Order: sequence, then structure tokens, then C-alpha cells
Amino acid sequence: MVEFALTPGEITTRQEMINRYGGSLMFGIVSTKKSPNIFVYSDSSAAKRTGYSYDGWEDDSEEVMFYTGEGQVGDQKITRGNKAIFEHAQSGKTLRFFETLPTKQSGGKLQRYIGEFMLDPMAPYRWEQAEDSKGDLRQVVVFRLLRLSASSSELIGDTDFKHFAQGAGNLTTSETTLVDVAFPEAIGLEAYYTNEFEVAATAPRTGVRQESAVVGSFNEKLANLGHELKRYKIPLEEGGAPLLTDTFDVTESVLWEAKAYAGRGEVRLAIGQIFDYQRYLKRVVREFSTGIVLPERPVHSVIDLALDAGHKVAYRSQEAWLIEDPHGATVCLK
Repeated sequence: MVEFALTPGEITTRQEMINRYGGSLMFGIVSTKKSPNIFVYSDSSAAKRTGYSYDGWEDDSEEVMFYTGEGQVGDQKITRGNKAIFEHAQSGKTLRFFETLPTKQSGGKLQRYIGEFMLDPMAPYRWEQAEDSKGDLRQVVVFRLLRLSASSSELIGDTDFKHFAQGAGNLTTSETTLVDVAFPEAIGLEAYYTNEFEVAATAPRTGVRQESAVVGSFNEKLANLGHELKRYKIPLEEGGAPLLTDTFDVTESVLWEAKAYAGRGEVRLAIGQIFDYQRYLKRVVREFSTGIVLPERPVHSVIDLALDAGHKVAYRSQEAWLIEDPHGATVCLK
């Protein structure tokens, strides 16, 4: 892979960037083929023509940049270039931001390299209304990008962003509706053991210790088989305590929710919790299955409930663990 060589403030052209790193002249968000970078181009003159009136610095510190996603006609979607920005961290790619200057030369308009950015993990984007290239009102995605090198702002000087970002500096995350803002964080299993957890209404509080024993035994079995295990901490946009999942088996890509008892109430609670976790984990894990860990095999109607909902069911059987899946297969972990 080609090492990225520009420093903030340096002037180039898109053709020169293609010659060095690969990419395209066609879009504002360009994933390069020769380097682990995504080039993000912002052209103030083009932005005015296509309704991208939200682009610009959040304030004079020039540390937070708003950038409208790609798609000139109709509602924008988190696909193609927009998806590349949204998933840049998990794909291991760096966002490199460029400002288009009005001066032209052979090879196209000049581009000033602004610096390296990352998508804000707590407030990655919001939806706004804007006219498309046909003059029709539609929904656009506005990304919130954080500058990674604070010292680079000293090299840039004045930019066109301040005069074309009408109202951008007045928009804050508290004044707009944020969509899907929680990004789960993988943490170690040592954070598992806690004094409280959710229990069904009929379960006694001794479920705390029993659940720890159940998931501890299951985790030990998986670890002895060489599985990598984690759990996820999920911050919530409304604040308060984050959600904490139970075991995530990285090796098999399975999210497990453990319960102290094998009753209907516990399994129903587990199904609801998994559904809640899934909405957030999809932002950081591409594909995964789900399962419920129980101390014993539940009655037929209860295990069928879990399986019909698409979840695996793991339970102890003497010295082994059995895992039944929705497709009818059973695996024995000895």
C-alpha cells in the first residue's frame, strides 16, 4: 500500500491524487485502491448548487466539521460513499478531508488538504432537509467529523468553509435530532461480574449470583476451546447508565445473553434484551448470530419460543454444554 504523503495545507489536484493513490474524479467521497484512505472533497460552489448548505466548521476552533453526504437526487441513504464514511473505523480506513479552491489549472480545480478526520462516535450524523439538484425537497445525511490532529489547524489559514456554511456554526448536537448515535465499545470479560442485572418480575434476587455462575461456566468452556470472548458497552443517546451485553464470542461471532433460570419469563426477557442490543451492535459488527445461555434445557414450548425467534439456546447437560440452533442442529461442547 502507498503511504499517504501530504501535510495539512498542501495544495494538489484530484488527478494527482488518483495518480498516487487511485480513486475517481466522479464523487465527493472516494475510497482509494492503493492506500487505506477515504478522500472527502468539499466544493463550496458545487454545494450551493446542490443544497449542501450544512457543510462547514462547527465553530472557530476548526476541530469539528459538518459534511453532507453524497447523492444529488432524492433522499440520501447510508450506501456507497456514505457507507464508507460511516464504516471507516471498522474497515481500517482514514478520512482525509480536502477543500476545493476556485483556482483551476491543468488537471482540474486545486484541492487544499485540510487534514485527517474521524466520524464522531457519539454523534456520527443527523438528518436534515435540503433541495436536491432538481429543486425537490429531500432528506440529506450530515456527518459530524472530528479533526484528529489539532496542531494542523495552524497550517491551514482561512478557508472558504466559513462563508458558505450558512448557519452551520449555530447547529449543535443538542438542537438537532440525532439518529442512531450509540456506538458499542468492546470491553473485557472482567467487567462482567456485577452486583445487579435485569431479572424477570418473578425471579428472586439470588439470580445475580446464579447468573454469574451460569455465564462463568459457559465462558470457561468456550475459552478452553480457544474462543476469543468479549462483551460490549453501549452508550445511550438519552444519557444514563450504558447497556452492557453478556458474552460476545468473537471466534464464532455470536452474542450470548445469559439467564439464571430456564423459565418462560427469563427467556422472554432475554429475547427483548437481545433485540435491543442488536440494533446497536449492527453498527460495529457486520454479521453475528444470537443465543440464550441457560442453566438447563427449558420445557419444549419455551425452547421453541427462543428457537422460533431465531436464537440459539445453550444449556448445561452434566459436564458438557449443548447448543441447539434454529435450524435443528445440536452441538456438544465437552
